[in-house]
Amino acid sequence: MEGVSELWEQLEASPLLLWVAGVLALFLAVGIIKRVLIISVLSGVLLLLYFIYVTNFQERFPLPEIDLEEIQERWDSGDEANASAEVSP
Repeated sequence: MEGVSELWEQLEASPLLLWVAGVLALFLAVGIIKRVLIISVLSGVLLLLYFIYVTNFQERFPLPEIDLEEIQERWDSGDEANASAEVSP
């Protein structure tokens, strides 16, 4: 705890260091907030596009059905890299 108090005393003694520390903290906070906002906006756009797909286009362009039993059988059988015949040459 002494290190923190010494650092604070040095910052109080030199206002220029206090300003530099404040500006650096501001840049750091703005950068973090900017990245979080970008991630949340992109996630929101993707979620909105998915909901638009589900409500408008699901009947015309259905998602492919997944046969979980077939996937499990191929996984357990140890086929070559578990690749399907459509993918592997």
